[in-house]
Amino acid sequence: ARDSLWRPRPDRGPRLVQRFTVDLTPPTLELRAATGYLKHAGAGVAVYRTTGASRSGVQVGTAFFPGVAGLAADPAVLVAFFAIPYDGPAVAPSALAEDEAGNQRLVSIPVTFLPTRFPKDVIRLTEPFLRRKIPELSPQTLGTAPLDQLVAAFLQVNGEGRKDAEAKIRAITRGETAAKPFWTGPFHQQPNSKVFANFPEERTYEVEGKTIDTAWHLGIDLASSKRTPIEAGNAGRVVFTGANGIYGNMVILDHGLGLFTLYGHMSEIGVKVGQEVKPREPLGRSGETGMAGGDHLHFGFLVRGVYVSPIEWWDPHWLRDRVAKPLADAGVALPGITDGVLAPASLPAAPVPARRAASRPRRR
Repeated sequence: ARDSLWRPRPDRGPRLVQRFTVDLTPPTLELRAATGYLKHAGAGVAVYRTTGASRSGVQVGTAFFPGVAGLAADPAVLVAFFAIPYDGPAVAPSALAEDEAGNQRLVSIPVTFLPTRFPKDVIRLTEPFLRRKIPELSPQTLGTAPLDQLVAAFLQVNGEGRKDAEAKIRAITRGETAAKPFWTGPFHQQPNSKVFANFPEERTYEVEGKTIDTAWHLGIDLASSKRTPIEAGNAGRVVFTGANGIYGNMVILDHGLGLFTLYGHMSEIGVKVGQEVKPREPLGRSGETGMAGGDHLHFGFLVRGVYVSPIEWWDPHWLRDRVAKPLADAGVALPGITDGVLAPASLPAAPVPARRAASRPRRR
């Protein structure tokens, strides 16, 4: 006799058959040229060639700076401007390429970091300043509130209010940017202006001799006469106009390739979003809107949402050596930027490093 219980029975249930390709090969990545000398809170550029990548750029710590194609004759060559963030360690950058399967290839960018010191300042807040400014910026109704209530409102404005303003700026300057440079040559400091505060400045706030708060000043304060015309630092496209908390009336220009400039505390704005402006074209007038204690311009420079030193971009020698030369070495020709890169005698003198003026407007 045979026992059918010992016979294997065929499995006639449903089956799922899938075909897939295993991709373990990372994209190709070759570094062509890059800025070799960097500063903490400074900027640089890298040119690289990659194939098979769905995403590529420069990685600096946790910050990623996408590359832009179409600037070189070879479509596989990309250009990425990048920054060394002020609020973290000075980490060496790497070129990165990643494919759709998540395979990555990293190539270290050889750099030398130059010594950098961040300035510090103490801002002594007075009761008249708090009574004049904080009610404009605080959601609270303060009226004749006592000093301790004004201080509490200031802490809210300087804390959460500052975070909200910076979040708006990051969203704009990490967003869409022109895939070509509007700008040519060095950027321009406002005419006849003096530097009254540097970047990045670590500020301590005091009331009646007591420390109440700290914050980073993320731009350069420039002052001349009241309500002076404010000019575009270089050619660009207006991407924001309007009020933004502690920055008051603000304009942001996109200069292409991830470069943006910011103009804060303005009393008047004379441009509109989408408008293209030329170098030195009027944007409005200086003022003391936002958390400003005196008439001045707050000028900021950002690379893909990361603040960098504007002074570098004002310096024609820095622009030649750190930007134009790497681009030219990699065979990337950008009119008005790489032109005459081998003719240093034709360059104007470099600007004097920013120093705080002896007498300055009250600013916060």
